[in-house]
Amino acid sequence: MKATVLSDSLVQGLGIVGQVTMRNGNFPADSVLVQSDGRRLKLSACDLEMGLHHWLGARVEDDGAICVLAQTLHDLVKVVGSGSEIHLASSTKGKLGVQAGRTKASIKETGDPEDFPNLAQAVDAIRVEVQAADLRTAISQVAFAAATKEIRPILTGVLAEFEGSTLSLVAADGYRLSARTLAQPVADPFSVVIPARALAVLGRIGKQEQDPITVIVTHNRIAFRLTDTTLVSQLIGGKFPDYQQIIPQEWTTRTTVATAEFRQACKTAHIFARESGYVLLHANDGSFGVSATGLTGGYRCSMQADVEGDEIEIGFDNRWLLDVLAVIEADQVELRTTTKADAGVLRPVGDADYTHVLMPLVTEYAQITGRKQ
Repeated sequence: MKATVLSDSLVQGLGIVGQVTMRNGNFPADSVLVQSDGRRLKLSACDLEMGLHHWLGARVEDDGAICVLAQTLHDLVKVVGSGSEIHLASSTKGKLGVQAGRTKASIKETGDPEDFPNLAQAVDAIRVEVQAADLRTAISQVAFAAATKEIRPILTGVLAEFEGSTLSLVAADGYRLSARTLAQPVADPFSVVIPARALAVLGRIGKQEQDPITVIVTHNRIAFRLTDTTLVSQLIGGKFPDYQQIIPQEWTTRTTVATAEFRQACKTAHIFARESGYVLLHANDGSFGVSATGLTGGYRCSMQADVEGDEIEIGFDNRWLLDVLAVIEADQVELRTTTKADAGVLRPVGDADYTHVLMPLVTEYAQITGRKQ
């Protein structure tokens, strides 16, 4: 292989595929496959569960392919090639030559390109186009609620339900649940569970994407095709919990408060809630309070709110509150509660397509207040 590329494009591409490489891993997880693809250069990386392909413009003189350490190539090009052209050439001695101006270097091959995992999509797969901006928003509002520990592997994924005219993304970790619905017509309904990690990567690499993203689904894989990048991931097998049963349908208190003010109060409360991670929310007629107590002192903030129903005091993990408030863009947020021991529901005012369910921390409430639920 022999090709010339712009250094900035190569650094960007290596940064994209590098999100699935492992610096201290073994082949192929530590490597990037560099190969010619017509008039373009194709970069591929894979950790056996997820893979990325990225294409960039290049002057290709000779076809070929080589696998090298992803981190080494990225670091080298970033240092020596800023703003210049990079000349890449693989040799029969198992090395990739890298030249930028007067600087020359070579990187040893890590494995045979023929042994690199094949991430090609099946021809008979289901294909759906989703608006990039809508999918980005849904990922940011849902994926964080998935479990990070694999005690129940199904909960480390995000349920994607395509049905009728909607796409619903749902994640839950046993303590909280996020659900987002998008307008997305499909011919035949289907559902899959996608690793939350894969969606988080998609959210990062698709930040600037303007064109619709093509979603390609087979029986055990899903691919997201962007303009210059394709992400492929294994699907998670198993049955996702019936999330509709988890979302409370009734409430005895409904509190509407300014999102920014609520978010700022929780950020300040975190200074005193670092040990327990716990805050108390108190709502009564026309007032809403956030308070926290820690080893270094205490904090309380009151703000104006529209409160319907019964007075309530309820405790939540402050980190969980900050997570959901960070992804709500509406000016106001609505909190629906019933009792101190039952889940609360947060929704952006004016946006019925997003729901976040949060379990209270009953044990911590008793410890901090000295009162039982």
